[in-house]
Amino acid sequence: MPKKLTKKLTSLSAIVFFLDIFVPQHLSAQERSRDLGSIEASRIEWFTELRRKAERGEAESQRLLGSFYENGSGVKQDYTAAALWYRKAADQGDKDAQFNLADLYANGFGVPVNHAEAAAWYRLAAEQWHLEAQHNLGGMYLRGEGVLKNGNEAAKWYRKAAQLGLVNSQVILCAMYGDGQGVPKNDSEAMKWCRRAAEQGNADAQTVLGIEYTVGGGVPVDYVQAYFWLNLAAAQGNELARNSRDTITGRLTSQQIADAQRMSAVWQPKVERP
Repeated sequence: MPKKLTKKLTSLSAIVFFLDIFVPQHLSAQERSRDLGSIEASRIEWFTELRRKAERGEAESQRLLGSFYENGSGVKQDYTAAALWYRKAADQGDKDAQFNLADLYANGFGVPVNHAEAAAWYRLAAEQWHLEAQHNLGGMYLRGEGVLKNGNEAAKWYRKAAQLGLVNSQVILCAMYGDGQGVPKNDSEAMKWCRRAAEQGNADAQTVLGIEYTVGGGVPVDYVQAYFWLNLAAAQGNELARNSRDTITGRLTSQQIADAQRMSAVWQPKVERP
């Protein structure tokens, strides 16, 4: 089941939060009370206009209104209302609303759990290149939730998101090809996706890549590279990486360790997503 996450609100919704905090602290209690009253009036006016636009059929406003209800931002949290407004926007082809509605169906917030319905909405968003929707649809095929279990379909959707830089999809493709889970085992393909995730700073991928450099799984044995990647992951608190790095330390010269540590010190993640 996809993990339920608080939705990122659009820049428009930030106005609501800004109105809450932009009251100068040096004002007297009477002045602050007056300004807060003015702010509250402005917020009500803005929210009322947003609702008018949503009721007139503007998809972006419908989706934004749904996100307010889902997250309880400026209104009482109401998943049923969130689902209603997301559906209105989703029916108009808004991919973010389609994804949000799919999440509600997948997790049973405001609507009964319905994996088939979730998969259908994830698919509509995924076909519009919503990366998280592609990732979640891949997961549904991998687990057989709402769709027939199909490793090739899972890999297809994970690959679409992974190619555009979604690190979680890259990590899962690494695991699928590395274990032969739903797809033929392919160590080279596994390491290709593992490396891309590792280069973006994913500690689990860095750990796997480092370990594979010690045994030659899909990459040549290279203890300097192994130490380098394990050291990066260990710096993020990964215990397996720390233990694995310490285990191979005796196989390197002092100079090699120094080189690997120097590489780690200047390394910067390569973020693929725009």
